[in-house]
Amino acid sequence: MKKVISAVVISSMMVASIPAGWAASKPKYAKTEADKAIGKCVAAVIGGALLGGLAAGKKNRGTGVLVGAAAGGAVCAVLMANAKRKDRILAAQRETAMRNENYATSFQDDNGNPMQYRGMVSSTAEIDGGQLVPVKYTPLGGGSAVSPQLGTGGHECRFVDSAIGSAQGAAGIPSQAFCRTDSGDWEPYQRSI
Repeated sequence: MKKVISAVVISSMMVASIPAGWAASKPKYAKTEADKAIGKCVAAVIGGALLGGLAAGKKNRGTGVLVGAAAGGAVCAVLMANAKRKDRILAAQRETAMRNENYATSFQDDNGNPMQYRGMVSSTAEIDGGQLVPVKYTPLGGGSAVSPQLGTGGHECRFVDSAIGSAQGAAGIPSQAFCRTDSGDWEPYQRSI
């Protein structure tokens, strides 16, 4: 047992000591809401299993792990539905930025309930591309896209204010920046500062 623990510790130290320059470098971008939710789902299922196993005691540990993992899976389903809704909203905000006018659309959530989106371009600004982080997103037609890295210097950006409504009421959504790329498209970005 001591040999196994020693091997794990030594392996961990070797991996942790690899210089940052040796590791493959990927361009940085903000993840889609669904991508973020996947990590939370893994944590929910593992955390649920661990807590279920601890709460059940020695005699029922297996059952406790299964019940805890199932509860984590239920939490995961809620997280994923919420993430998909947020990705749909970002796609509608992008459409608002591209049109540069008030835009309204409706869609259904994962439960088939109607949702109404309303957006408007609230302001424009020149922002240094070095302060902008590209965003991975889901376009209106589906699939996956990543806004391109912008060079330093001023880039024309539009800020979209929006609200989402349903039978339960309406809620404002934080303003989202969309900047013009070299190809003339309006893509989402987050401020790095």
